[in-house]
Amino acid sequence: MSDLTIPITKCLVPPVRTHYLDRTRLLDHMLALGPYPLVLLSATAGFGKTTLLASWARLQQSPVAWLQLDALDNDPARFWLSLLTAMRVCWPYLGESLLAQLNALQPPLLLSLATTLINEIAQEKQNIMLVLDDYHIVENPLIQQVITFLVEHAPSHFHLLLASRVDPDLPLARWRFRGLLGELRTSELRLNAVEAAHYVQRVAGQVLSEETLNRLLERTEGWIAGMQLAALSLRGQADPTSVLPSLSGKQRFLLDYVQDEILAQQAPEVRHFLLRASILERLQADLCQAVLSEPNSQMLLEQAERSNLFLVALDEDRQWFRFHTLFREALLALLCEQEPETLPGLHQRAGIWLAEHEQLHEAINHLLTAQDYPTAAQLIRRFISPQHWRNEYRTLLTWLEWLPREEVLAHPDLSFWWAFSLILTSLHRLSDPGLSVTILAALQQAEEGFRAAGNVYGVGQVHTMRMIVSANQGDFSTSIEEARLALDVLPAHDRQWRYRALAGAALGSVFHGDLRAAYEQAQEALTLSTAARWLPSMQDAAVYLGEVYLRRGELGQAASYFRQSQAFAEEYLHLSQLQLVQASGLRLNHYDRMALYCLAAIAYARNEIDEARSTMQNALKQGPMVFFPTLTPGFLLQLRLALTPGSPVSARTLLQQHVTDAKLPLERREANLAEAWLALKQGNLAHTQRWAAQLLAGSDGDYPYIRRCEEQLLLARLCLAEGRADEALAQLSILQADGEAHEHVTVLLETLVLTTLAHQALGASNLAQGSLREALTRAQPEENLRLFLDEGDALVPLLAALLPDLQDQPLHDFVARLLSAAMPAQTSSDLLETLTPQETRVLHLLAAGFSNQQIAEELVITLVTAKKHVSNILGKLNVSSRTQALAQARKRGLL
Repeated sequence: MSDLTIPITKCLVPPVRTHYLDRTRLLDHMLALGPYPLVLLSATAGFGKTTLLASWARLQQSPVAWLQLDALDNDPARFWLSLLTAMRVCWPYLGESLLAQLNALQPPLLLSLATTLINEIAQEKQNIMLVLDDYHIVENPLIQQVITFLVEHAPSHFHLLLASRVDPDLPLARWRFRGLLGELRTSELRLNAVEAAHYVQRVAGQVLSEETLNRLLERTEGWIAGMQLAALSLRGQADPTSVLPSLSGKQRFLLDYVQDEILAQQAPEVRHFLLRASILERLQADLCQAVLSEPNSQMLLEQAERSNLFLVALDEDRQWFRFHTLFREALLALLCEQEPETLPGLHQRAGIWLAEHEQLHEAINHLLTAQDYPTAAQLIRRFISPQHWRNEYRTLLTWLEWLPREEVLAHPDLSFWWAFSLILTSLHRLSDPGLSVTILAALQQAEEGFRAAGNVYGVGQVHTMRMIVSANQGDFSTSIEEARLALDVLPAHDRQWRYRALAGAALGSVFHGDLRAAYEQAQEALTLSTAARWLPSMQDAAVYLGEVYLRRGELGQAASYFRQSQAFAEEYLHLSQLQLVQASGLRLNHYDRMALYCLAAIAYARNEIDEARSTMQNALKQGPMVFFPTLTPGFLLQLRLALTPGSPVSARTLLQQHVTDAKLPLERREANLAEAWLALKQGNLAHTQRWAAQLLAGSDGDYPYIRRCEEQLLLARLCLAEGRADEALAQLSILQADGEAHEHVTVLLETLVLTTLAHQALGASNLAQGSLREALTRAQPEENLRLFLDEGDALVPLLAALLPDLQDQPLHDFVARLLSAAMPAQTSSDLLETLTPQETRVLHLLAAGFSNQQIAEELVITLVTAKKHVSNILGKLNVSSRTQALAQARKRGLL
């Protein structure tokens, strides 16, 4: 993508004719707003915001920086360059280092730029005043963040003035409360009767009666642009009231009025010039001459400006102009109606001139409109940056889809970039068969062209894109194979594409449960993608690394990687605006939601139910989540949360919705598993038995390791529910060995818990306690409580029996917390304090009938210490006698 250049005309205070508008009252009001760091002029088009600001700026003793925003400034890098250019017109020494950073290969963080600019402003002693005109053009949230940062952190001598047609997406309410915001709105900018009469007299030479003036104000609602149209139409009218019935404050009518009345009164050469020049966003004599073949372009521009034909000069020398937006729309409508045959030639000549002057964005739009597709395709190639992370993929997709399909498919590079742009802007829809067929056809066309040209690197790019499409369709076998093929042909030193293929390979390793390979591949993908600043792979690789640690049972380390994935999105907002924007213009938060979902799983495992529920809701409110079947926290996580007290949704309702939404085979299989799991949980044995029969009778197929383990665990639970504990043990022993071999602690822990229950069912208490102790020992360092609590009361007696023998204090406390959490709600307040290992031993001696002296002798402690332990036990159990203590201890499973 070509380096951005900023026309200096955007950064000059527009010239103001003193007779155009006299708003002394508003100017005085504006000057009184000096203490505010932000002054907002918010009103619809044509209320004189630019005129007022320009008049105010010219009255100031200190310089005022001016920036006329246009559509290109909605790009963060372009915005920053425009802003710095405007400020350097007044203060040439500001922002020198920032410009260097912007032109670097890898742009800096936007907030880092803002911080540097604020520090430079703070060193100035004079007032720094900056006007941003037409701020309603700015929709990019990254730019809104920068403006928020400037307003809230800038020194007191910095003042920002925004003119906008709509309230910008800024924290205006907070700033009002804090006294940071001054406002001029429609009510202040609207012309009153005195001002309207004065204005009409100046422009039209008419003195209106009070009744006529009131009717005019009513129709225009004090809108200055509407008032100007009315005043122009009143020129030479003997009866001013005859014009008013055809005038309306609605913009559509005003556009029609321009077409029918204003242009009809102009000389033919002026009318033709204005109509044809309306295809241009900015006008200049050389440009107009090239496009319109009109040698008198400069003279006609000046004449149109003098005639108040909605032409605004952009510089003091009146070399560059722009039309009022509404007037230009009217001109374009009339041109299409009267001279449609001239449009292709006009747009083509405009595109060629703009391309010669390196204004590629505007040039491509003109050439596409002119249907000069070969030239447009050449410019699109120039527009695409070798550092592809800089490309505006939404814009690129618009252009490539504007080209005829045959023009795109005739060129392998354009075919590839079309498919790539479709993928990046439609990740949430890649499971759609129609879309995937289109993308894969374009990739096939690109591959054939690359192979014919001997472009092995291009072939590797195609394999990488196929890998992404296949994974999103649930075809992981194909995705894994495409990742392997890509890595086979992409050079080892490649910094542009190899990390994507590595991320796909890591996904394949996770799919098959190979955590060692997944870790190595994801770590390399993260390193390379971070160096190349490719945000999707950065987030993806961080999630896969978190997934590796989650399966290993290292919840804290897993959480750090999931948070890192989130932090990437916040830290590199300018990249997300380029790389993660859907075709609709909305930000793609697929990777953010994956990280949130995994964080919810960790909070749930640690029995932080409110945190888990909040995190889950945060993920889901960002849009419907199609859960990646390779992630450990599958749909069962949502069901488990729905079964916890206080859940806002029932598990049955949630399940029905999931079954309805499941489209891919892997999703349907997971939905069937979840339905069978919930049925068994709720005592519907028959449903789970039908599921088991269908599962065992069906083909095994390609299925993620973690989901396959969930199925095996549910089959073991079914055996336990049917009284076939020995068969459950046989299944669990195989699963345990597999979990050990793959280092899947998540699977291993649940296997150990079910093994405990199976041994208990068979009367093998010692074996049950051995399995339980091993599970507790593995779960305790990461505070994995929920694994045991989800079994309800089944483990409580075993935990209580195990507690007295636990010498390790952290493990003892962990089991005590489990018992406290597992007890009924009515006794939970009594369990805030738990018995120490020594107190537990004293309790058992009390149960054996030992006196205080005997206890002292048995434990080799003093009598005073023995009495102290007994007293502590009575207090913690909230009883007053030994007999009551023993009864309470037995009730709680402590004996």
